[in-house]
Amino acid sequence: MITVTKGESESAESLIRRFSRRVVQSGVIREAKSQRYYRKEINKNQRRKNAIVANQYRARRAASFTKQR
Repeated sequence: MITVTKGESESAESLIRRFSRRVVQSGVIREAKSQRYYRKEINKNQRRKNAIVANQYRARRAASFTKQR
């Protein structure tokens, strides 16, 4: 849990800014976004197949860009 205490001469805006900075630095928002949807684990073979297809797609795109120039 993130807590911030207000200083004697600190304005509300600077307190909110300091709190926001601490929330971002702690990674709370990033963790919440990553847990937003459930993703099923894929096995090693499927991951490998996906990587091969992605590399082929990138190679095709790179070849088409070099042909256009």
